Amino acid sequence: MIRSLSRIAKSFRRYSAETPYLLQIPLKPPAPPVKANYYPVRIGETFKNRYEARQILGYGRYSCVWLAHDADLNREVALKIMVASLISDPSGPDELGILRTLSKFESDASPHSDGGDRICRLLDSFSHPATMDVEHLCLVLEPTSLPLLAFHHAFGAPRPWKLVRQVTRDVLLALRFIHQHGIIHTDIKFDNIMFCGSPVPAGASSIEIDEANIFNGRYKLADFGSANRATHQWASVIQPDALRSPEVALGAPWGTSTDIWNLSCIIFELAQREQLFHPFWKRDGETNHSPIRTHLAQMRTLLGPFPASLITQGHRSEGLFDENGELISRGPFDATLEELILRGRSGPSVEVTFFADFLRRGLALDPAERWSAEQLLEHEWLQGTQT
Repeated sequence: MIRSLSRIAKSFRRYSAETPYLLQIPLKPPAPPVKANYYPVRIGETFKNRYEARQILGYGRYSCVWLAHDADLNREVALKIMVASLISDPSGPDELGILRTLSKFESDASPHSDGGDRICRLLDSFSHPATMDVEHLCLVLEPTSLPLLAFHHAFGAPRPWKLVRQVTRDVLLALRFIHQHGIIHTDIKFDNIMFCGSPVPAGASSIEIDEANIFNGRYKLADFGSANRATHQWASVIQPDALRSPEVALGAPWGTSTDIWNLSCIIFELAQREQLFHPFWKRDGETNHSPIRTHLAQMRTLLGPFPASLITQGHRSEGLFDENGELISRGPFDATLEELILRGRSGPSVEVTFFADFLRRGLALDPAERWSAEQLLEHEWLQGTQT
């Protein structure tokens, strides 16, 4: 398929966008989740006699992130402060340990060529006492600008191919790097992909960014708080529902290829501004399927039958498939992948053909057949993006 497509690749290796203009990006002030046990940071508070907290950047399930000034090196950093419970739970998330592992390889001779520069780097770490008995683990990370989520809301649909390819390539470089070193991210989503640039000014309700910078900029994979090691998988369930790979949905063994599925779903959504899968979809009472049945039916419609090996390995497969390995109920789903990509676009094109093939490689239902980050980086659809 790739060889036949490559004969006509030159016909789409161009980008004819309008003259770039300043894109207005609306911003929402960060709001902490209800009942979260965060350390009560005060603006101006100093950590480790070095890092001065200046501006809240965001909140996560297990942490809050502040923009801080590093007095020793006169630079801005991102200060990620974990909830206190994480420091005493060795069986759960180990973001510090994973970032330390990756840091060992970032200092290799060619970090730029293998993707080590496409993750948000760990600069320092320490424990900060809250009381005599409670400490908070703090990670000092390189600062970035906005999450891809901000651009996702700012652009209409469909999105420019140049943006979609640039983000895809950068995240694949990051995944190639972490997968080579036995790390599975498990939580690739728009707010964990960061645009490289100056941090957002404090109190700003919006900012303007040259659209050309968004198209040609660099993106980094962030937040390894849910990451697992291939040799130590602490999480029983991973990934948001709509981004969950078939092996995770069925309770089968999973590995680095589950990140590839996750990214492929995100890239489709970035291109089209709509989710690829809708596990909670219902229309006029046509289906009373459970979310997992709906999700699997949508996968079957777009990607074909499930491999027997996956069904056999999945401890949740019972009651979902018949004796021939076919879903017991397929539901009212009949769109093709190409039809979904063409929504809002002018018509069939070589670009659409290449993109659909790229997605199918990353969305192979059999994890063993799914292309790796290394393989996808060589796909014709990505040719022409900057490195």
